[in-house]
Amino acid sequence: MTDQSKVYLGRWDEKILINLMLLFLLFFTIFLVPIFPIGTHRFLFNILITILLLVSVLAMGKGRKILLVIAVAGIALSWLTSLLRMEILEPLSSLLNALFFVFISISLIVQIAKTKRATVQVILESINGYLLLGLVFSLTVTISMFFRPEAFGFPHDVPEAQATFSRFGDYLYYSFVNYTTLGYGDITPLVPFAKSLAILMSVSGQIYVAVIIAMLVGKYVGAASSE
Repeated sequence: MTDQSKVYLGRWDEKILINLMLLFLLFFTIFLVPIFPIGTHRFLFNILITILLLVSVLAMGKGRKILLVIAVAGIALSWLTSLLRMEILEPLSSLLNALFFVFISISLIVQIAKTKRATVQVILESINGYLLLGLVFSLTVTISMFFRPEAFGFPHDVPEAQATFSRFGDYLYYSFVNYTTLGYGDITPLVPFAKSLAILMSVSGQIYVAVIIAMLVGKYVGAASSE
């Protein structure tokens, strides 16, 4: 094995490791945090979003410096909002994080499209992009509820003080239920904007899966035919 090959494999392993870290953080944020006591949710979400922003930068191949500046700005705004109880900054923080994750998701799709083989890294990037878009929709619902508290209808039979999930946990749940077109219907959009957002979630989820599967199958078939 040449020195150049060793360097290539080292970089390749590093990218796989970074994507595994990103996948673990997304899994913990989306699936596990809502199970913890409600009082810990805000702190846990802030910690995880902070780490997610930084690891997402590492997952990118180019433009890391600019992305790092944006990530640091998002982190500072999130913690400022939380520690100083400046709720008025909440939608701005959520918007900045949402736009950042949208850019990361698009960049991951572009990286997937440029590769020639369906490798472990490509599969990890595909999963991470899917989960990141779901997280983006959760942040979008957060922003919507700040300006239009009546935008979505939540079940009224369980008092909020006794609810299992925090409000952001509810937003995560609602977003992924729509994103995957499962649609239980226990949380419903009530205003036109919320209904349009629900349609966008379900359509985006289906398009993402269709496009990514088509690319992965094409790369696998292409690699097999060239051998």
